[in-house]
Amino acid sequence: MLNGFGTIVNQLGKRVKPYLPQICGTILWRLNNKSAKVRQQAADLISRIAVVMKTCQEVSSHAVVMLYSYSKFISNLFYLFNLLCCRKS
Repeated sequence: MLNGFGTIVNQLGKRVKPYLPQICGTILWRLNNKSAKVRQQAADLISRIAVVMKTCQEVSSHAVVMLYSYSKFISNLFYLFNLLCCRKS
């Protein structure tokens, strides 16, 4: 399910920008879930849509909150920072 959603977001590219605040809010809600599996799925989804977030320049307050929450998953944090900050478009 998450793989499909990530694919759709990536295919839509810049056209998904109006929906990113809602998507980020839902991901943030899932990051705060009690279940470790749900939190991991949310973290995986962030890594899948990070490129689109960068393309849409949606590294806003929603994204910063998600990055802070995502930092619980240290093993993937450097990958996400590399996508958002260091990768040339």
